[in-house]
Parts: sequence; structure tokens; C-alpha cells
Amino acid sequence: LGTLDLVAGMLALSDSASASAGPATVAGGTVRLAGASRLTGTGGLDLAGGTFEIDDLASASFGSTAVTVGSAALVVLHGTLDAGAFADAGSGTIADGTLALTGVASLAAGATLDLTEAALRASSLTVASGATLAGNGLIGVPVGTVGVIPLDAAGVLEASGGTLVAGVSLSGDATIAANAALDLAGPASHGTISFAGADAGLTINNVATMQDAVVNMASGDEIDLIGVAPSLVSYAGGTLTVAGEGSFGLAESAAQATLAFGPDSYGG
Repeated sequence: LGTLDLVAGMLALSDSASASAGPATVAGGTVRLAGASRLTGTGGLDLAGGTFEIDDLASASFGSTAVTVGSAALVVLHGTLDAGAFADAGSGTIADGTLALTGVASLAAGATLDLTEAALRASSLTVASGATLAGNGLIGVPVGTVGVIPLDAAGVLEASGGTLVAGVSLSGDATIAANAALDLAGPASHGTISFAGADAGLTINNVATMQDAVVNMASGDEIDLIGVAPSLVSYAGGTLTVAGEGSFGLAESAAQATLAFGPDSYGG
């Protein structure tokens, strides 16, 4: 295709079609990849406006170059999008899809990204003040690497609609909606983790690296401390302590009864 410049109308690939493009700019209209189609770009994607949609079996690859999403643009990802970086100032949905980056992902003020059984893989993630990242699925390292990624959450980070597995080192706040769960694989600091509804859950994989306070815990909410025997846990003066590992602040909601400690099916 050479240079791709779409200002209106639709560019659609379907079935097993494939196309290659240099630098791509979409100011309006719709780019849709359907079926098992594939779009390969060598100069990045500037989605200033319009809609970029990838169906379940389709994919788009921009190699080491960046995808930039403007405030008037929409990304709907059911398939796979891989790129060097992802800078979002617009709206996006990843539903059963994968955003796979070798570099950074960032959400600017006003951006929203909703996850439903999605995978977001990057070297780091920034959610700016005024931005929202919400949903369930996996946030973690690029494919082929191990560990956790830094997540700077100055905006809204919310687990909702299921379990959000966060393979991150969290700096900032997080919220857990009703009937949702946050599985925190790495450290948490410089913020609070808030329960925001009934029957919500928080999994802490390493108490020693937990510095954020947990607030608004109510009846039906649960905290799972991985690998910790109940006999090692105590609570007094707003602090939950695990003997030999560490402690963190824990504030109950006004209607919460006395905390209870017990084993899960794995003994911790």
C-alpha cells in the first residue's frame, strides 16, 4: 500500500487477506481487519481520528514502531495488535484480544481503555491523571521476558468484571469493583488499594513488598495472602501484620464486622 492516509470511508481486509504499508495515518473513517486478515506496517500508525478495529482471528503488526491514538479515535481490539509502543489519548476496548508491545504503553489524560479477558503486555505502563484503565485479564511483561513491569497509576486503575492479574510494580492507587478481584504479583507503593463493592477480592503475592494501605474492606470482601498461614496474621490499630514478613495498613468500612482469618484451599 505504500503510505496509508485515510480521512474518510473504510479500509477493510477480510478472510485471509494481507497487506503491508509504510507510515499509516487515519484521520477519519474506519480500518477494519476481519476474518484471519493481517496488516503489517513499517512506519507506525497515527490514529488521529476514526476507528481501528481488529476482529478475533485478525492481527496487525507495526514492528518496533509506535501506535498513537488521538483523543477523537477509537480502538476496538478482539484480535492481536503488536507494536513498539502504544500512546493512547482516545478510547479503546480490548475484548478477548492482545496488545503486545516491546516498549511502553501510556494513557494520557482523558483516555479510557477497557479490558475484557484481555492481555496487555508492555515494558512499562503509565496511566496519567484523568485517564482510566479498567477491566479484567492480564497486565504484564512482553512475551519472552519474565518479572513485573512498572505501572505508574496517577489516574484510575480498576479491576472490574472479573479478575485483573497485575504483573506489575504498582505506584499509585487501585480500585476493586464489586464481584471483581485484583491479583497483585509485584510491589505496591505511593497509593491506596480500595474495595468499592461487595464480594471483591485482593490477592497479595508478597506481603514484604506491600506498602499501599487497603481501605474500605467490608463484609464479603477477601484478601488472600499467598503462602501465609493464618496463624502468622494479626490485626490491630488499623495495621495487618504477618509475622516475619511485614505489615500494611487496613481500614474497614463503617459497617464491617470483626475481621476473620482462615486458610484457603491451598493452606494460605
